[in-house]
Amino acid sequence: MTTIYLVRHGITQANKENRFAGRTDEELHAEGKEQIMQVGEQLKNRNISSIYCGPVRRTVKSAEILGSALNVPFLSLGELNEINIPHWDGFTKDEIRQKYGDEYPTWLNAPQVFNLPDCETLKQVQARAVGAVNRLLAQHNQESLLLVSHLIVFRCLVLYYQELEIKDFRSIKINNGSISSTKAVYEIVSQMRASILVLGPLLARFGECEVSLPGGCAIGQRPIDLHLQALEAMGAHIAIKGGSVRAEAPNGLHGAKISFDKITVGGTENIVMAAALAKGTTTIINAAQEPEVVQLCEMIRDAGVKIEGIGSNELTIEGTDRKPLTFKPVEIIPDRIEAGTYLCAGAITNSIITLNKVNHQHVRSSIDKLEHMGCTFELEDDSITIHPTENLKPVNLITIEYPGFPTDMQAQFMALAVMAKGESLIEERLFENRFMHVSELNRLGADIWLKGSTAAVKGVEALNGADVMATDLRASSALVLAALVAEGTTNVRRIYHLDRGYDDLEGKLSALGADIARKKESK
Repeated sequence: MTTIYLVRHGITQANKENRFAGRTDEELHAEGKEQIMQVGEQLKNRNISSIYCGPVRRTVKSAEILGSALNVPFLSLGELNEINIPHWDGFTKDEIRQKYGDEYPTWLNAPQVFNLPDCETLKQVQARAVGAVNRLLAQHNQESLLLVSHLIVFRCLVLYYQELEIKDFRSIKINNGSISSTKAVYEIVSQMRASILVLGPLLARFGECEVSLPGGCAIGQRPIDLHLQALEAMGAHIAIKGGSVRAEAPNGLHGAKISFDKITVGGTENIVMAAALAKGTTTIINAAQEPEVVQLCEMIRDAGVKIEGIGSNELTIEGTDRKPLTFKPVEIIPDRIEAGTYLCAGAITNSIITLNKVNHQHVRSSIDKLEHMGCTFELEDDSITIHPTENLKPVNLITIEYPGFPTDMQAQFMALAVMAKGESLIEERLFENRFMHVSELNRLGADIWLKGSTAAVKGVEALNGADVMATDLRASSALVLAALVAEGTTNVRRIYHLDRGYDDLEGKLSALGADIARKKESK
């Protein structure tokens, strides 16, 4: 199979000023050159054999930079030039509106009927661009090609090959200096396990995709077999080779009855998104019920997809047969794990803390356990105030799927249990390697013993600062919590884990009075 990467030229001064550049021979802005150099770095090791670009300066220069980075020759093609609307060239969008009356509203709202004398239509742009691509596909069998062109040209190409109409022109977003492909490479996905969630929607939308196996925290086995089995039931052909999942569904996905053997949050989310663009009805049995899953379903429902059973363990989705969705503005739900972490910060430091813009129903299990430990709460519509206790009681907890106690709060509660008066028992039922923070907490003076999937935590009078190392995202936050009450200075290393789950944790804790600062780790 021939692979084609689409790269929009780097940003120009006209782009920055919101001007219609058209076929103006405009140079790249310095920022645009930097964008393209970064793209060149991302495209290394993709085995690109040839580069083709539009004939104006901004595309030629972009191709030149990429060719130098990849050691690949480039050739300009007139068929990849920008749309020809010569009387618009150089004007801002507001100026076009003022000078040319109804032309611009038609361009914005009804591009399929946009047709001016001595100008190109989108259909004409599409015809020449598709002709060029089909010729290149015939010339370069089983190769990887790179096309450098313009937003309008690429929109037209995507519409054609995805069998969409010109009226859907504005549904396609392509930024300057961006790469458009259906391949999610290792460099992109290695840092976050959630990256596997591009598999379902890419496959459903484009009929093919390649996604590197996911990374993320090393907290235990988290296979994606349930994701793949469900997609195969929906008509996908899947192969795993060279650390990547290669999936194809040339005729699109079809609805199916999916019964998960165990609850999987990522699997539920992947299949919900795939089912939204599939042909027919998909039923998911034993679906995850986490608030994040619920909001995803609500977003897709509000975009026009019929979904029944939202918030339950059985979902029924009527797919659009690859028709693109138009999403409405949405306010993302508060992060329940971040909220729970700050509640633990209040409890461990014996500080009254108020959290605003938080859904207390989503953190109900954490609140319940904190109440068992002696804390009290004031609950408002979108705020929580914790009133801690000086005499923390021990706690027993078992991690389980929502609405049970979340595994992502286990480490934070272990840090809190270290300061309780008595012995706590914490059982981790979801991930076998999620006790790696135990040894680091013990370095601070904790008294924690492990037996299989259970940790026995004996409360201590005090902790002492030390150098510790974070092993994963939630372990990082647990060590920070313990450091807040440890005597002396604690250095928590490898805190890059934190940035995947917390927005400026050190800044918020500093605002609450903590003596905490981020420093560049010495090698």
